[in-house]
Amino acid sequence: MSEFRNSFAERVANLNWVAGFFDGEGCIYYHPDRVKATVNGTEYRSPEIQVIVGQSGEDGKLLMEAFQQVYGFGKITMGHGSELTKKIPYMCRLSGKKAITFLEYIEPYLVLKQEKAQMVIAKGLEHFYGE
Repeated sequence: MSEFRNSFAERVANLNWVAGFFDGEGCIYYHPDRVKATVNGTEYRSPEIQVIVGQSGEDGKLLMEAFQQVYGFGKITMGHGSELTKKIPYMCRLSGKKAITFLEYIEPYLVLKQEKAQMVIAKGLEHFYGE
């Protein structure tokens, strides 16, 4: 097994665990006809696909770093902290083909989000690869 930078990365490499975590804390975003650009009054549209995962607190930051390391998630962003807990939420996301690849990894293990993942994978493969 490869060397991990933090203790969370080994757990995040376990697809059963990550699918369960994503079922509870992740988000699959799909917009079938998003305006990507407007040039000289002409709108250019295509589907938008994103997966977002987040967790609050310092452990949440380490967990998001593990998602970056293991699955290539992008920049970690911080949300607004809770007045009650004082914990800052951390989030990271994947878009496009990378989002589809991540969903393909975890889809067999998902419970709550499996049906949506299957739909988004199918739409993404059709759009990006013509399948």
